[in-house]
Amino acid sequence: ERIEQNASGIAVYGPDGARVSIDDAKIDPGNARIYGVGIKDAGQGTYTVSWQVVSSDDGHFTKGAFVFSVGKETAGAAGLGQIQVQHITTVPQAGAIGVELAGQAMILGVLVLFALIWRPLRRKFGNDSNAYEEIIRHRLTFLMIAGVGLVTIGVVLFIVLKTFDLQQLRSGGFYPTLQTFFSTVDGSWAVGRMVIAVVMLALFFVFRKDIFSSERITKKEIVLFILLCAILFSRARVSHAAASHFYPFLSIVVNAVQLLFKELWVGGLIVSAAAIIPLLFRAKHIAHVVFFSTAFSKLLSVAFGLVGITGAYIVWLHLKDPAYLLSTQWGARFIILSAFGGILFVIRLYHQFVLDKSAIAMCGGSTNHWAWQAVRWAPCTLSLEALVGVIVLFLTGFIIITTPPYVSES
Repeated sequence: ERIEQNASGIAVYGPDGARVSIDDAKIDPGNARIYGVGIKDAGQGTYTVSWQVVSSDDGHFTKGAFVFSVGKETAGAAGLGQIQVQHITTVPQAGAIGVELAGQAMILGVLVLFALIWRPLRRKFGNDSNAYEEIIRHRLTFLMIAGVGLVTIGVVLFIVLKTFDLQQLRSGGFYPTLQTFFSTVDGSWAVGRMVIAVVMLALFFVFRKDIFSSERITKKEIVLFILLCAILFSRARVSHAAASHFYPFLSIVVNAVQLLFKELWVGGLIVSAAAIIPLLFRAKHIAHVVFFSTAFSKLLSVAFGLVGITGAYIVWLHLKDPAYLLSTQWGARFIILSAFGGILFVIRLYHQFVLDKSAIAMCGGSTNHWAWQAVRWAPCTLSLEALVGVIVLFLTGFIIITTPPYVSES
């Protein structure tokens, strides 16, 4: 991977234990993946190299050490061998990323569900939906604020945690280390995501009246959606995809698309369960529930298909060999993520083929007991699907911080 010069370092010690590196560590001008340092001649014997680097591709911290000998090996150096490389990632970092992803999902859910489902429902049922139009607007506004708040909290936590880890790696003060982290690709893109999210919220309040009153998608909504896509691209830019030797820009775009539709699925569920479905049930408008549920299912069918296609590409890009599923941390975490993804898919099938049909039957006057029960429990089962979706996002955070299996190209 390409290396952050300002946040990385190499120390070389001579046979007598004195430091011989001359503090001119720099990236090779012809290859950003090569990082070297000049050394002074300390005579024959065994030299020790200790290094720590920050990747400018995925932002990961890595450290390690090795020895080499010039002429005769120093007495007692035999058997030192190569010290294992350590990839430094923490569970709190994954949690911070999960909080950020959940916030992005809520923002996306608000924008897409209002534009593609609530507006058509309002046009179809007219005055019947106007009775709770104001409540929907208040709830969507609250969820937009909450989404931006989660993005901001997640990014701030991420920056603080990464700075603490980098501080331990470099043995420096917190604030100088924070400035160093801001100079990295990971740090600058993180700040960019937070700034864009805050700008989105400000624009949302400026545009809100026009957006909520319009019967068609407005240019202002498109601006907000483009800004959200910029946030997702930023998140994808600092990832394993950027380190790929196989068309890295394409891999970043695929990663961003995968995040977009995964967050559309989860964000749509959160907004539905928290703002729309309970209100429709309390109003006892089963026809509205049928329209919303079937339209939502069609939207999620598209999301599921694109998540599957882009996910297959990402697995092909990073896994390298199916054997790594059982022998690497990335593989183990991918299995756990896939298991919860499978649970999410099963619940979605239930909603699409049981709940939707039951609601249609109830709307047609059916008194079938099981159909009535399925509709009655819909707010709970949709909330369960939303909960599993949030877990999937947090597990995605673990995948993001975990280094994929590495295969030498030699």
